[in-house]
Amino acid sequence: CEESREYNLVRRLYSMISCHDLKPSTETFRRMINLSVKMKDFEGAYGMIVDLDKLNLMPTSNIYNAIMAGYFRDKNINGALMVLKQMKDADVKPDSQTYSYLLVNCDSEEDIDKIVEEMKQSGVLITKIVFMSLINAYVSCGQFEKAKQVMLDKRIPAKSLNEVKSVFVSALASHGQMSDALNLYEEIKQAEGRLEPKAVISLIEHLQSEGQLDRLLQLLKELDNPDYWFDGCFRVVLYCIRHEHLTSAVDLLRQLKQSVISDDAATENVF
Repeated sequence: CEESREYNLVRRLYSMISCHDLKPSTETFRRMINLSVKMKDFEGAYGMIVDLDKLNLMPTSNIYNAIMAGYFRDKNINGALMVLKQMKDADVKPDSQTYSYLLVNCDSEEDIDKIVEEMKQSGVLITKIVFMSLINAYVSCGQFEKAKQVMLDKRIPAKSLNEVKSVFVSALASHGQMSDALNLYEEIKQAEGRLEPKAVISLIEHLQSEGQLDRLLQLLKELDNPDYWFDGCFRVVLYCIRHEHLTSAVDLLRQLKQSVISDDAATENVF
C-alpha cells in the first residue's frame, strides 16, 4: 500500500483484520497508523490507538511518532504538541525520534535549549538522528557556531560522523552559507570521506551563481545512485540553460538519453 501510494486501502485491510479476528502486533498498528496519517486521516489513526487497548496491547512511542510526524508535515504545530501531551498522559515516554521531530521544528534557540534540557532529564540516549536534528535546528535559527559544536561532539560514533557532516553541509547550503558549506565539503574530501547524496543535491541546488559549472559537474560525478544522478543532472542542465552553457547542456542531455535509451516514456520526459 505504501509503495503504490494507495494509502486508502488501509481501511479495507484493517476491516479484514477485524473480520478474521486477528490480533495485529504493535508494529502492524504503527504501519497502519502511518498510512492513515499519510492520507491525513488523523481521526482514523487515533481510533486505532483506542483499539490497541481492546487487544491488550500498549501503544509505543513509534506509534505516536507517526502521528506527530504527520502533523509536522502539515505545519500543524499545535497538533504535534497535542500528540506529545497524549503520549505523556498514556505514560509512553518520548524517545530519540520524538525529540528529533521536536528539535527540527523549533523556531528559536530558546526552544532548542528547552527540548535539550528535557531530553537530558528524561535520560533519552542522544542518537545520530538527534545530532542531525540539532544541527538543522541551530542552522535554521542562525546559530551556525552552535551547529558546528554539535558536529564536533565526541559522542558521535565514528561510523556516523560522515553522515552528520553531510547534514551540516546540506543545512548550510540551504540557508545561504554556501562558502562554509563548500569548505566543509572540501574538508570531507581531503579526509577521504564522501558526501551523502542528499547533501550533494543540496549543493547543486543552491550553487546557482555564474561561473560554477566546473564545480557542478564535479559534484554530479559524485552521484553514483541513478535516482540521485538523474535529479542532479536535471538541475545542472537547467543551470547550463540559464547561464547559456548550451554545449554542456546538450552533452548532459545525451548522457540522460543514454541512461534511459530503452524507455521511450522516460526519454520523452527527459526532453
